[in-house]
Amino acid sequence: MLVAEVIAGEIGRAIGSGMRQTYAGWELVVVDDASEDDVEQVVARYRDPRVRYVRRSVNGGVAAAQNTGVDHARGELVAFLHSDDELFAEKLEHQVGL
Repeated sequence: MLVAEVIAGEIGRAIGSGMRQTYAGWELVVVDDASEDDVEQVVARYRDPRVRYVRRSVNGGVAAAQNTGVDHARGELVAFLHSDDELFAEKLEHQVGL
């Protein structure tokens, strides 16, 4: 599972890098930490059921956003992906293998 703390202007590249993972068993929980951006609309463009949007009603910062993502995760393993990050396509495959 990937947890993304989001900024709408940057999130597309991060989500795209999550979706290009060679490891097929991923999910991406996008946590909107009460932003004023149109994050939900950006996330809605990705028509993949493995990409899910969660909005916090009150801004709590990075740790709170990550904890919210973990709370909504369905998998056993967690990797964090922030809105300004971009993953190598094999990142999860290598990490799960270890």
